[in-house]
Amino acid sequence: MHKTTFNQETHRNLLTRRQVSEILCIDLSTVHNWTKSGILPAYRLGGRVYYKITDIENSLKKVVNLKDGRGES
Repeated sequence: MHKTTFNQETHRNLLTRRQVSEILCIDLSTVHNWTKSGILPAYRLGGRVYYKITDIENSLKKVVNLKDGRGES
């Protein structure tokens, strides 16, 4: 898990675990497992875990590319 500081603009682009699970239509335990395995990069801020929208988009693109046999891009 990454530890970093965020400015106000970045904070607007952060999602909670619950928001990620709702957007991706997956269970909270799947979000947790994907975070632990490195599929979804997570960030700690004030003792809470957040996800960047851009990181989620990039992670999904990598997964789709790997499933399509195109490798990482």
